[in-house]
Amino acid sequence: MKWLGAVQIALPAKSLIILPILTHKLGTGDYGVWSQVAVITAVAAPLMNWGTSFGFVRRKAGAPIEERARLFRAWVYALVTAFVVVLAMALAAADPLTRHVLGSPEQGTALVAFAVLLAFSGMLLNAEVAWLKLNGESHIHAMVLLADAVLAILAVVAFVLIQGSVVHLAGLTFLADVVLVSGLFVRHLRRHGWGEADFKAFWSAFRYGLPLMPLSFANAGINWVDRIVLLRYLSISDVGIYSLAHAIAQMAVQAFTQPVRAYYPTRATAAYNLGNLEAVRTLYGLSAGTTFAVQVPAAIGLFFVAPTFIAIIAPPSFTPSPAVLPLVFIGYAIDRQATYSLLVFEWQMRQHWVTITQLGTLALNLLLNLLLIPRFGLIGAGIANVVAFAIRYLFVQAMVSSTTPLRANPTFIVKVVAASAIMGFGLWLLPDAPPSTGLWRTAGHLAVQVTVGGVVYLTALMALGGIASSGVKAAFSRVVNL
Repeated sequence: MKWLGAVQIALPAKSLIILPILTHKLGTGDYGVWSQVAVITAVAAPLMNWGTSFGFVRRKAGAPIEERARLFRAWVYALVTAFVVVLAMALAAADPLTRHVLGSPEQGTALVAFAVLLAFSGMLLNAEVAWLKLNGESHIHAMVLLADAVLAILAVVAFVLIQGSVVHLAGLTFLADVVLVSGLFVRHLRRHGWGEADFKAFWSAFRYGLPLMPLSFANAGINWVDRIVLLRYLSISDVGIYSLAHAIAQMAVQAFTQPVRAYYPTRATAAYNLGNLEAVRTLYGLSAGTTFAVQVPAAIGLFFVAPTFIAIIAPPSFTPSPAVLPLVFIGYAIDRQATYSLLVFEWQMRQHWVTITQLGTLALNLLLNLLLIPRFGLIGAGIANVVAFAIRYLFVQAMVSSTTPLRANPTFIVKVVAASAIMGFGLWLLPDAPPSTGLWRTAGHLAVQVTVGGVVYLTALMALGGIASSGVKAAFSRVVNL
């Protein structure tokens, strides 16, 4: 389990390797097309899965391994069948998808086909990972995550070496998935064979997961609706610029929050099941409070650091990205804070509210994007994210506070915000990086910004009494061991 957690924390490094290569090789236009391929993949995946991954885990957790194997085989047969149907539908709709999603690139039909193929390989990999989780093989799971990252990087390197197009990139990425999935299935066959499939158990798993389908589509829609609207009013190059900011923001949220949040769901759920609400509140205060203490200075710091960081990993054509990056980060940071309260719905068997609030966020996000993007462009898309996620967070907090109050210390919140403001002022006083200073000097300037920001923030927070010198270590220790 510790290896798995360590790998999950280290995974954002993959994006730090891939993003600079793709932005310099593709440029804003083709990078926008590549990001839109992921839009089709994100919609195709739940059309193949239909929530059965949830049902597989729910129905067969703790069951004899042969029962799990029979259900797994039925699940794979269902995925193959769904893939054929979804691929046929996607190819039939290739022309409108090419125009309205991909921005009318050459070989649009091939990109649509590869998008569906990537969804299929992703679902097969998801099935194998679910199998590993059910068997408690966390060390193999960690190895799979590492192999997935390495193969993704190798696919990008091969793409650069052959000087290919976006279609080649999609094909090489799919090939990397095939290599990994094939290895996992060979391992599975050698250990468990391939016998009878239990379609009756699969139907039960399918019915369990079916109500979660709207949630899957809502999650996909929230992540991609802004880019669909951007393409409607702006250009595929603008989509590429925004997609870079979006990718970095999600990577940053994951990197900044995963270490302190990783153990919260299992620890807090166990405490809640035991009726120990005091322990739940303590865990919430430590985990959510520490996450907040990292997110706020990161959000403010990005307003100053983003231009330097973008200048390192992307060519000058991506220059508008720094203005958008902090806004997208703030939106997803708020969403990550909301997950603490959304967990309460699961404890209270009110999972439908998770779906309802997510669908509401999707609808609000779409409306705000339609209103703001025509007037404010990329910035409008960032603002729409922040407002939609903030309204959802406030609504969820209001709903759970009456039954299971989870509140952070308001004094601590004020101290974090004050220390972050002091840090922002310190970064504002730093001189800007001179233009065209070269990669190493720009990287040196970024290192100075990060170091100064971190030192000023921690010093100000300790001076304000927001954290003791040993507070960070104690917080991590208690979150993990309480």
